[in-house]
Amino acid sequence: MKRCGVKVAQRGVLLCALVLVACGKPAKQAPQPNQTARAPDLSGRTVLLLPVQPGPVPNAAGTTAPGGLLVDGLGALDAEIAYWLQENSPRTKWVMPDALRRTVQRSPTLAIDLNTLDVSAFRRAQVRRIGDPLYGDLRKLAAVHDASLAVVPVAAEFRPTSTDSGHIEIAAALVDVHYGTVYWFGVVAGETGARGAAELAVSAAQKFSRQFATIQRDTTGAIR
Repeated sequence: MKRCGVKVAQRGVLLCALVLVACGKPAKQAPQPNQTARAPDLSGRTVLLLPVQPGPVPNAAGTTAPGGLLVDGLGALDAEIAYWLQENSPRTKWVMPDALRRTVQRSPTLAIDLNTLDVSAFRRAQVRRIGDPLYGDLRKLAAVHDASLAVVPVAAEFRPTSTDSGHIEIAAALVDVHYGTVYWFGVVAGETGARGAAELAVSAAQKFSRQFATIQRDTTGAIR
């Protein structure tokens, strides 16, 4: 079965061509945080949300040393992302990380470790189509939950701006689970705050969820 060049017909989903290049071709420049190109509208779709994977975020400035990676607290970041996606994209049927973990626990024959997905290709190239083992893992999970797309946060990293402050960046891909096509890839940066503060995860998750938002809120948080 051919998996390249497949179009998405439903709901006028747009490909973010600016961030997609040939499969496996090295990236000329990593995406900048908080880019203007938003993800496609996912209203009415069933979408897997995978857990955040630890690791360096692709960036034009390079990656930080291993000691600077956000490893502790990924569970809190998962929870914040899940909460804000449901708040800002209520028309999407999200299959959250907790539900995926229960699926894997109930069905050990799936042989999927949700904490160590093979997302390494996203850290060295701009990926147009994923391959195995990530493709196979997503296909198996999607078959259980009748999902057509998956949001894969491929990395999360604390980037210091001073000795005691910084912000969290999240890199993520939107993938068609049937064909492996990457429809969108972006890097989102939260607000700067004190190192280790809970507000860092909240801010990063809010910024991330806005990439998929189907409702608009004013400065007070009210829907408009």
